[in-house]
Amino acid sequence: MPTPQQRGSLGGHIRWSRTVNRSAATRPAREKSPASVAYWLDKLGPEFNEATDAQRHAAAESAKKAYYARLSLRGVQARRGKAGAA
Repeated sequence: MPTPQQRGSLGGHIRWSRTVNRSAATRPAREKSPASVAYWLDKLGPEFNEATDAQRHAAAESAKKAYYARLSLRGVQARRGKAGAA
């Protein structure tokens, strides 16, 4: 009896063996990722409805940078917590 990990791995291999254009297949997920500026443009508040495209793009870039800075800070805090517990 295969394990869940083996079944998942098999399913992944089958899926990619049937996919010609992997980039096109994963595009929707990439566009919904925090790594995408489009993700942050969708998250902008209503105060940006009247903003220019350049202003919206700059705000989205700043939101993205803030997200990754916050993520980095949390990683540092977690590592410090582990070091203190050891």
